Amino acid sequence: MATKRKSSATSDEQDRPASRLCSLSHCQSPASGRGHYWAGPLCAEHLESDKEQFKSRFASIKNETDSILAGASQLTNRAKAAQFELTTDRAETADLFEAVIARVNECREKVLGRLDSNIADMEQIQRSLSCVEKLSVDVKSQSAH
Repeated sequence: MATKRKSSATSDEQDRPASRLCSLSHCQSPASGRGHYWAGPLCAEHLESDKEQFKSRFASIKNETDSILAGASQLTNRAKAAQFELTTDRAETADLFEAVIARVNECREKVLGRLDSNIADMEQIQRSLSCVEKLSVDVKSQSAH
């Protein structure tokens, strides 16, 4: 199996004829294509090896990526579910507060209404007692004469 090498040209590669030989320094076979994993021209044997290396590395990266994407997808689904739950909880809480506020306002109106009624009753009683007091003052002043 060929080792990966940087694509910097060596003097050996520069001395090769224009017929395009395999770019691996230990191989003198004619090039039959460019590799996917190795950047330079490769002979049929090394091209096949390069193809297998590329497939293997691609499969490895794809497995890692698929695993990461599956985890991300699960996290996204959990986040969406949590957001939906929070949104639902918020709506229910807002409804609950509205109901509590409505009940408090209803109680407020009843209590204030009773107090207003009691105040009105007391004012009526004071008006009635005012007449009695006036009568009492008149009686006392008539008795004094």
